[in-house]
Amino acid sequence: MGLLDFIRGYFYKSLQTTHRKAERAFVSSPANLRSDNCCTIYDSIPEDVLELLLFVNGAYQNYDYGMITLEPSLINIDLPVGCLVTPAPPLDYFPSYAKLSPDERAVYLDWLHHVDSPIDIGYVFIFYYGLERILLDYDNLYEKALTMILRLRKHHSNSSFLAYSHDAITATCIVRNRIDLFQDYIETDKSLSMAKLTYMAGKSIGLTPQDIIQLASFVGFKNKRYINNHPVQFESTLRTLLRKYYKRDEFPLSPRLIKESPRKDGCLFANYSLRNRSLELPDILQHPKIQQSLHNILVEAHEVIKQIPLKQRL
Repeated sequence: MGLLDFIRGYFYKSLQTTHRKAERAFVSSPANLRSDNCCTIYDSIPEDVLELLLFVNGAYQNYDYGMITLEPSLINIDLPVGCLVTPAPPLDYFPSYAKLSPDERAVYLDWLHHVDSPIDIGYVFIFYYGLERILLDYDNLYEKALTMILRLRKHHSNSSFLAYSHDAITATCIVRNRIDLFQDYIETDKSLSMAKLTYMAGKSIGLTPQDIIQLASFVGFKNKRYINNHPVQFESTLRTLLRKYYKRDEFPLSPRLIKESPRKDGCLFANYSLRNRSLELPDILQHPKIQQSLHNILVEAHEVIKQIPLKQRL
């Protein structure tokens, strides 16, 4: 049984068909909607961005207005577009194209011509909301949407955006049964998120001393005096203890942890018009044995360094 079989078998829930049966709201692929009568303001948007926009009307219509009218990224060409103003006016939480002022729409449509450029994160989220819907509902475009999200992550460092987009990428790879995309992405994930730990357990990839130190607070280890004051020695001590107890330089993780760990909502889509925005993941760190073992080895490393005379500490 492969990694994704574990993942899908134990925490893949109602995201499987809900969107495609109840919420699918497209007319045809955006890529085939070019028209000589298209307004210049939309026609000049780069093709790789334009094909990922959702239009409710006009020459580029690719979304049925009668289905999901609350989709926040939905572009209605009948809404007025004002003048481009700088700097871009900041947007409130949970923005939508429909709620933008005419001048804010002008700013948004202009930014779509160069989405790598810095801007108030609210404008990025409007575009991103549509990308999330495409991930779930558009079979022929989800890979392009995924690529666009990865591109946006390189140029927009807002913590909320990075967290939501990380979760959406993870959920998409699970729902779409794309272990290849999941592996390519998760191996670049520097954090030890629930998704990353699930991946590591499924592939039997152990926790390094650096990983254990990073997870210290999550397993209840609060006294970081020696971690902060003697980081090299603390890491070296952990490595020695790992070799003593596990005959290797890593703390072992195994696929059975995916079955045995308690579940927790680990993936959350930002698009508030989507149903079932959350997805359950195994919380590996809440597995009693894992939590206790990691806590114990951190405590022991602390005590070992504590016994070393101050002048001999690294």
